[in-house]
Amino acid sequence: MEVFQYDPKHRRHIEGWNIICFDGEDRIGLTAREWNEIAEDFLCNGMYAEAEKSYKRGIALGSQRSMAGLGSLYEKMNRLEKAYQCYLEAAMGKDRYALQLLSEMYRKGVYVRKDESRAEELINLTDDKELIKLWKIQQVRLEGKSHA
Repeated sequence: MEVFQYDPKHRRHIEGWNIICFDGEDRIGLTAREWNEIAEDFLCNGMYAEAEKSYKRGIALGSQRSMAGLGSLYEKMNRLEKAYQCYLEAAMGKDRYALQLLSEMYRKGVYVRKDESRAEELINLTDDKELIKLWKIQQVRLEGKSHA
């Protein structure tokens, strides 16, 4: 028979869910990272309002990743102006994920005028060699398809 193991991280996430669902006060001092993880849990379960509240709690603690996550949520909800603003604010804080998402908006022309050079500038700001390499491979494939 398997013995139950207490998982403090899991317990903290449950407390976070309770705080959001019941508009409670954070008495256990969840970190920005934990709020971001909780927001992603809500997002995976289609609970957008709760995800938004959770991301905002992370943002209040100074998390650029939560700001980028909130932008991603807004993009899923087709609230593109708010998504762009969140990505831009997080990108100003050099958040790699936000730079990647902002780059994608420019590459695809979502909410902003399509601008491949601006997209490349943004992706290069990530300093992520693998991401830059993948982006360039994707660009070559797209260019190859457009000439066919």
